[in-house]
Amino acid sequence: MNDQTKVVMAGVLFVAWGGLVVSGMTPAEPFVSFISAALVGLGVFHTTLTKPGDDK
Repeated sequence: MNDQTKVVMAGVLFVAWGGLVVSGMTPAEPFVSFISAALVGLGVFHTTLTKPGDDK
C-alpha cells in the first residue's frame, strides 16, 4: 500500500467519523482530541522533514 492510498483511507475514516459526530451518533470529545493529536503530529512530521535553517 503506497502513501497516497494511506492518506486517502485516513481521510475517508476521518470524514466518516466526523459525520457520526455531526449526526449525534458518537460523542464529540474523542473526535476533537483526535483532531488536536493529528495537528500536533502533522507539525512534528513537517518539522522533521525540514533541515534547521532551511526556510525554503
